[in-house]
Amino acid sequence: MKKIEIKPDIADVLKAVLFATLISLALVLVEAIVIKFSSIPLKAIMPINIAIKLTSIFLGCLIGFKNKQNGILKGVIAGLVYMLLTFFIFAALNAF
Repeated sequence: MKKIEIKPDIADVLKAVLFATLISLALVLVEAIVIKFSSIPLKAIMPINIAIKLTSIFLGCLIGFKNKQNGILKGVIAGLVYMLLTFFIFAALNAF
């Protein structure tokens, strides 16, 4: 029977979430600066935010996953953790 190693998988997920969150924060900051100094219509902000989130989680998983085993499962878990983490981070930033 094959022994399943969980620790490298958890490390991969945490690295992916960390990278995705940092990328997301940086891109949202760039977006805010661009919106501040240009006339982007309000209808464009939501699709831009969705594109930022998709790009962030994709790049986070691409950078963070070293072990290719269980890629789909780790990707789903990383995506869910990323959604929860960024929800709380941006909710906290919005409160200020």
